[in-house]
Amino acid sequence: MTESKQGVDPIQTHSPSVPEFTTCDEEKIHIPGSIQPHGLLMTIQEPSLTIIQVSSNVSDLLSLRPQELLLSPLSSLLTPESMEHFKPCTIGSTPSSAINPRAITTLVKNCYTRWDGIVHRTQDLLILELEPSTEPREGSMSLSIQQARLSLSRLDSTESLQSLFEDAAEEIRLITGFDRVMIYRFHENSHGEVIAEKRQENLESFLGLHYPASDIPKQARMLYEKNWLRLIPDVSYRPAPLIPLHNPLLDSPLDLTFASLRSVSPVHCEYLQNMNVKASLSISLLKDGKLWGLIACHHYQGSKYVPYGVRATCEFLGQLLSWQISSKQQSEENENRVLAKTVEMKLIELMSLESDFVQALLKNKELLLDLVGASGSAIHYDGQTYLVGITPLLSEVQKIIDWLNTQDLTSLWHTNSLSESFAQTESMQQLASGLLMVSLSKARRDYLIWFRPEAARTVRWAGNPNQAVIQDEKVQNRIGPRKSFALWQEAVDRKSFPWLPRQIEAAQSFRGAILGIIVKKAAEIKKLKTDLAQVAQARDDFMSVASHELNTPLTTLQLQLQSLLHTVKRTEGDLPQKVVIPKLELAQRQVKRLGELIENLMDVSRISTGRLKLNPEHHANLSDLLNSIIQEHRPNFEKAKRELRSHIQPNVTGSWDTLRLSQIFTNLITNAFKYGGSGAVDLFLEAESDRIKIRVKDQGIGILPERIDRIFDRFERAVPEHSYKGLGLGLWIVRQILEEMGGQISVISQIGKGSEFRVELPKNPK
Repeated sequence: MTESKQGVDPIQTHSPSVPEFTTCDEEKIHIPGSIQPHGLLMTIQEPSLTIIQVSSNVSDLLSLRPQELLLSPLSSLLTPESMEHFKPCTIGSTPSSAINPRAITTLVKNCYTRWDGIVHRTQDLLILELEPSTEPREGSMSLSIQQARLSLSRLDSTESLQSLFEDAAEEIRLITGFDRVMIYRFHENSHGEVIAEKRQENLESFLGLHYPASDIPKQARMLYEKNWLRLIPDVSYRPAPLIPLHNPLLDSPLDLTFASLRSVSPVHCEYLQNMNVKASLSISLLKDGKLWGLIACHHYQGSKYVPYGVRATCEFLGQLLSWQISSKQQSEENENRVLAKTVEMKLIELMSLESDFVQALLKNKELLLDLVGASGSAIHYDGQTYLVGITPLLSEVQKIIDWLNTQDLTSLWHTNSLSESFAQTESMQQLASGLLMVSLSKARRDYLIWFRPEAARTVRWAGNPNQAVIQDEKVQNRIGPRKSFALWQEAVDRKSFPWLPRQIEAAQSFRGAILGIIVKKAAEIKKLKTDLAQVAQARDDFMSVASHELNTPLTTLQLQLQSLLHTVKRTEGDLPQKVVIPKLELAQRQVKRLGELIENLMDVSRISTGRLKLNPEHHANLSDLLNSIIQEHRPNFEKAKRELRSHIQPNVTGSWDTLRLSQIFTNLITNAFKYGGSGAVDLFLEAESDRIKIRVKDQGIGILPERIDRIFDRFERAVPEHSYKGLGLGLWIVRQILEEMGGQISVISQIGKGSEFRVELPKNPK
């Protein structure tokens, strides 16, 4: 899927109809009663370690009849050295997958056979799976770790998620040798889409194709959430039943959810055969514990077995990719929410400065539309309708308003297909397929409405989604998988991009802000002047509450990251040290950045409500303070190959709040680094009899003359917002603190040559 300004591209397609007698979603695939025959499976009773269940193919792989092993001790099959691997597997313990595979050797009729042993526990029973060892016994896992390191080093440099998907597909293909590797993403209605692909050149591309939800039934998706990896070396295999079929201790089929050899659904094998696939490997991609997608690998040139060590590497890369998906999307979501809140606060402040909030919105059209990512808006207030941006005609908008008046809707309502709810808007769909409405007054029927245009497109399906399952011609009342995967195109129209949760939240929050203004202003415009103070207080209260609400979970997150980083640093091994720790440290830096944004909001609240308190220190040494700040920032300058030069008069002392002074000059040096291009930054400190002067000078982009008078105002920026990130609060906070100290700040600047910020402070403020 692609992301646009409006949000994630919607493919709001219908779910294919499935006949009532289908058994696809009812098949109990976690208890198939059989395994894939490329390995053995045994159920072990504890504490005697007696074999009570065995797969029937033991006769093929070990030349033993199943009855010869049943009720025999495990030691009768394994060498003494191999039995040592089961010492940790005592009653009540959970065998660690971290030490799988275990080096196992069986001794049957004087014949030694080496195996990769995979141990796990289910239903209080110990399960041992044996797969033929295909790698050198010594160093096989270290080779897998080396493969993981090489893959991680290549994936670590990717920036966008799409690039990460493509690189991950290539890495999995290099590691496994499969003919095709796809990144497959599930949509909200559970249908899937191939969003990245690496394949042999002679193969047809599946990139961009959609697959109906019935291709991967519900219970299969549930298993993918529990077991990260599923290998089918040969889709034409004959299952090897467990003997006895029912576990004698449970008197029921054995749960094989976590078994590597678990036999898969015959319908799934038939599905793969219909695609001419000979072998497959699937790796789960999870987000917040839920199945987000799959790494799907197909092979077309005969069977393909993937050793456990290679599978472990693939599983690790799948887990890393899952973490990256969650991390990057959450980071983007948090940043988008902060930006939306910034737009909302700007609008609230602008409305508070106008005698009519409607006029404030009309004067700031781009902000109104950016709040929710809309293309147009209509404000219907006090009997008048005002249009903003790209909208239907006024007469058509009036029809929508008249229709809203007849509906029993909540205070907030949205749709991305308006014509489905109100047929008379069919002709307006190119401009208003999507609608988001907040009610400002049910009694007076006032509304704020946002519009989105139609996002018509063609969805490319791998086969007709209406024929995703078919009735089996040979077996009555049996549903089989489809046989055709020919390109089938579906036109999707009369729909807009969907409204994202954060955009809906922004509309709801903004509605509350408008209602606060309306309530305080009562009905008459002449009362606006007296109500402005209350509106400003409501705004500041909002910023105070919002910043505190954000600060609490952020503090918890900081503590959790610190604890996790401390734990990982104590973990032995190169992989955590080289891979996990840098990722955690990056997360800490992002959390720190959010903390600084929240602290700025809290300072705004303190200043606006008169709660900013200074704590001056007598005989505070400003020279030492500035030198320490310079030393703190010098590594950033050195890394950027720039100079941070100091011209500081020594032993300049006075009575100041050093914490707030540190905040002021950290802000000024950070700004100089940010906007100073590649040139040096100079910091000067000079003392007079009763005052001190500090100058921070850069050689950067400079400030436009028309912006100089506004850069110390709240939410104002020295440069366009699209060029540099930030809330536009730093210099406003600096000026407020300096004025509280009895000081002042000014700036001189020249475009292309840099800026110089000048601060003056009394040595002993009154």
